[in-house]
Amino acid sequence: MITAIGHLSLKVAQGGAWMSDPSPSIPRPISPGQVWVCLTADYRARAIRLMAQLAFNLVAAEADSPIKESDHVIPAQYTQNPN
Repeated sequence: MITAIGHLSLKVAQGGAWMSDPSPSIPRPISPGQVWVCLTADYRARAIRLMAQLAFNLVAAEADSPIKESDHVIPAQYTQNPN
C-alpha cells in the first residue's frame, strides 16, 4: 500500500512497518538574474510595465490616505500636582 503525505510517499511493508521512498532531489534556487536573461524582449517589457503599474498603485494608494504626523504622536500625560 502506498500513502502520499505532502511530497513524501510512504509504503507499508509486510508486517506494517513504514518505509519512505527516496525523495527526489530538491532543485537549486534560481536567481532572478538567471530568469531575466532567459526572457524574450516582449516578456521583459511586460515585467517592467507590471512593476511600474504596481509602484504607481502603491503611490496612488498612499496619496489617497495621507499619514498625518498627529496620527503617530503619543499624547503626553500630565499629572496634576496635588500640592
